[in-house]
Amino acid sequence: MGQPTQFQQAIEYLHQYPVETLAINAVPFCLRYTCREIATINIPARDWNRATQVLSARPSSAEMERALLSEVMSRVEVMVARITATQYDIGGTFKVDKEPVVNSAQLDCVDETFNMHMYLHLLNNEGKLHWHRIGEIVHRGWLLDFSYPHTALTIIENSSGAQFVVDSWFHDSGRPPEILSLQQWKSGWTPPDF
Repeated sequence: MGQPTQFQQAIEYLHQYPVETLAINAVPFCLRYTCREIATINIPARDWNRATQVLSARPSSAEMERALLSEVMSRVEVMVARITATQYDIGGTFKVDKEPVVNSAQLDCVDETFNMHMYLHLLNNEGKLHWHRIGEIVHRGWLLDFSYPHTALTIIENSSGAQFVVDSWFHDSGRPPEILSLQQWKSGWTPPDF
């Protein structure tokens, strides 16, 4: 068997990482397209608590928790971008040549999925996921069907088992990620303005 691809190495790293011991002072952060680099970042406790405090109390419903998660992930991404110089990350991998990228590491969907995985596990370790659990990494599109491969992370609603994709790749750094049903995402859905 040949050398594992960069993608396979990133996924293997995720599966082997002891997420139950993950803490904000040593968070793996993936960047430079398909985790060519994995940095370890220290998120200041005050900033993390400010960004995530709305999830400390149990939301009134799973739908409300998804809305709050989207907002929290946006805040976390803004905070982390200051640490990692990824604030100029442009939504979508292929828009980069159309706009200037200043001193920034552009993230692709694998980087975004890896980082979202870590942020959600940090929340879970703090007991801030009340209505959902973290699901698997999902893929869609294969060059054979004329669609480009794309990767994202899922969360699962505890009561119904319904799966939702959390996808921050479509938007510029700091914008709230899309959270939508796995079925809709698998159909090739993209935001209207994408």
